[in-house]
Amino acid sequence: MATILIIDDEAELRELVRLKLEVEGHEVIEAENGEAGVEKALEQNPDIILMDIIMPGISGHEATESILKQGFAGMILALTNDKDFTKAKEAGAYDFLAKPLTPFFEKRVASLWERFNK
Repeated sequence: MATILIIDDEAELRELVRLKLEVEGHEVIEAENGEAGVEKALEQNPDIILMDIIMPGISGHEATESILKQGFAGMILALTNDKDFTKAKEAGAYDFLAKPLTPFFEKRVASLWERFNK
């Protein structure tokens, strides 16, 4: 299974995502903002990053660009309620998960991970 870093300023969302992904057998790491997320991404080198886009401080776009510029080769999925995914894609996100998350979002993560690795 994958190691997944969740970067989101909403503690309840991080907990929900962590619980659902751990049930699927993934190892989950959490960061509460973009700054901490960049640091953890570079220290832990997860397979997948679930990146909130709208956060105080460093935005998800900025954090994505920073992580990728520093050599991250895993998959970054934008977490956004913004239907316009263009800016996240330009920053380097592979795909996105729309907020609010669907009840079976973990299946979409698995599907995207499989496609990313082909």
